[in-house]
Amino acid sequence: MDLEKTVELLLSLHPQQACSLAAVVSGAKPSTILESVEESYWPVLVVLARERRLVLSYRARSGYVMLQGDRVLVASLGKGRKLSSEELHCTKVHKETVPRPLTSQFGDFTTYVARDTQTLLELVRLREAKLRDPQAIRRLGELLGYPQCCVDSYVRKGAVRVWHEYLSELIATGLDKGSPIEFWAVYHAPCSLSCEQTLELGRAYLESLRRISKKAYSVVVRRLASSHLSYSLGRRFIDFHALDVEVPPWFSRMAVEVLPDPRVLAVEILRPYVYCEWEEGPYRLRATRDLQGLKYVAYSPGEGVLIASPSSEVYIYLTRKTLKRENTEYVSTVFRVYVTRAELDT
Repeated sequence: MDLEKTVELLLSLHPQQACSLAAVVSGAKPSTILESVEESYWPVLVVLARERRLVLSYRARSGYVMLQGDRVLVASLGKGRKLSSEELHCTKVHKETVPRPLTSQFGDFTTYVARDTQTLLELVRLREAKLRDPQAIRRLGELLGYPQCCVDSYVRKGAVRVWHEYLSELIATGLDKGSPIEFWAVYHAPCSLSCEQTLELGRAYLESLRRISKKAYSVVVRRLASSHLSYSLGRRFIDFHALDVEVPPWFSRMAVEVLPDPRVLAVEILRPYVYCEWEEGPYRLRATRDLQGLKYVAYSPGEGVLIASPSSEVYIYLTRKTLKRENTEYVSTVFRVYVTRAELDT
C-alpha cells in the first residue's frame, strides 16, 4: 500500500490511537481498540490489515465482521449469543463485497485490531460484554498488552480512583506542568509515576510509529506534546495547544458568570479521542470535528470548564454538578490542565 495512505490514516486518528495501531503493526502490542475511526479511512485500514497480516473486526448491518487476509467472516448475533469461531460463517469474497462498517451520526466507527484471530475474538467478546467481573477486566488488560502491575492496580481500585490517584500524583510532584510524553502515548493509567514498564511501552509505541513513517512520528509527537484539559472522571481529556491570541472581552465576561475565578485562554483544540454529543439543561458536551481549531477556553480546577468558538457558540460547559454524587470526592483532579513534556527527537 502507498505509504502516504498509511500516514493519512495514522494522522486521522487521535495521536494515542495512532501509537496503539503502530504498536500492533510492529508486534509491540497484541491488540487495540480504535474508536471514532472516520469512515472514509475504512478502505485504507482494510488494506493495511491485509498487508501487515493483522485481523480486523467491526460491526456492520449484517453483524460482526472479521477480516483475516482475504477471508471475510460474518457473525449475525442474536441476543445473548457470544462471538466465537463457531459463530462465524467463513466466506471468500471480492474486495467490493466486504461489508461496510456501521457508523454513528458522526460518520465514524469502532474497530478492533489484533495480530491473531483468537486474541481478536476474545477481545471483542469481553469488550462488548455489558457486565465485566474482575477476572474479565484483568483478561482485557492482558489482551491489550498493559503491564501486569497497572492491570492489578486498575482491578483493585476501579477506573475512577485509579485515574484520580495517578493525576493527583502528577499534581503533587509538579509533573502536571510537564509529564513524560511516554505516559500520553499509552492508553492505560500507570500504576505510579515510577512505572518503568509503562515508560518502556510508551517508548516502544513511539518507536513503532517512527519505523512506519518519520513524518507520522513527528506530527504525532507534536500532538502528544500538548496540554490536556480533564473534563470528566477517568481518561477524559480535551487536547490543545495554547495560542498567543487575545481572548475577547465577551468570553471573559461569560466565563466569570458561570465559573469561579476562571483561567481564560485562546487555544487550538486538537482531534477529540471520541466523537460524542450530550446535553442536559444548561450543560453541554460537543466533542465533534467542529470542536477542533481556534476556541476560547475557561476552566476552574475542581469546578468546571467552558469552551466556545469565536462566533460565541458554546461547545462544552460542564461543572462538578455534572458528576455523579458518589464521585465528587475525586473532583480535585477534574477541570485541570495537564501538560506533556516532549524530550524526543522529532
